[in-house]
Amino acid sequence: MTAENRANTPATFMIRHGRVEDTPRLVELFREMGFSRLHGFGPGFVRLMHRHIIKSPHATCIVAESDDGTIHGYITGAFDGARFTRSFIFKYGFLAGLMILPRLLRVEHIKTLYHCLTHFGKTPFGDQKESGLTFGVSKESKRMGVGTEVFMKLMEEFRERGAKTFAFLTDGSADGSANRFYRNLGAEYLGQYQFYPDSEASMYRVDLS
Repeated sequence: MTAENRANTPATFMIRHGRVEDTPRLVELFREMGFSRLHGFGPGFVRLMHRHIIKSPHATCIVAESDDGTIHGYITGAFDGARFTRSFIFKYGFLAGLMILPRLLRVEHIKTLYHCLTHFGKTPFGDQKESGLTFGVSKESKRMGVGTEVFMKLMEEFRERGAKTFAFLTDGSADGSANRFYRNLGAEYLGQYQFYPDSEASMYRVDLS
């Protein structure tokens, strides 16, 4: 897949790979989406994670940018979730630890950290190496096709790399709207499970074969 190409989206958005300098805007969009325990680790940690996604050979980032340079939506995914997590720990573990240490006084943050470090793609629906990481579309750009375009471009890249399936999680409390959106993109709803000990997430899978 080429790094950049014009897509048939409203307002003539450009679909391209994310760059390190995009990180602050991606963090803003990620915060708007709301569903993620990673917010509890603070904006510094989220920013560091997105920088690693963009630079890591084990992950990729796709953004939708308008002609004025504004990023209206993005999506990220890991080609190998376990390798991505281990490389993040190896490269940024000490710095990330300093960032989140004051927040580990809260039990839910300890549970989040433990699960992130031990999950490695294991789910009740089978192990999944290729998976979604983060996703965000600006409020003003919803229903303009931005989410669909970045999602489909991400699927194209995973397919080109030989992936047979792609899995991702959404907020378990938003099944109605999420089901309609992701079914239209060819995703199969597998069900809910406790991704974190005290909350449920809905899992979807896309057949890329």
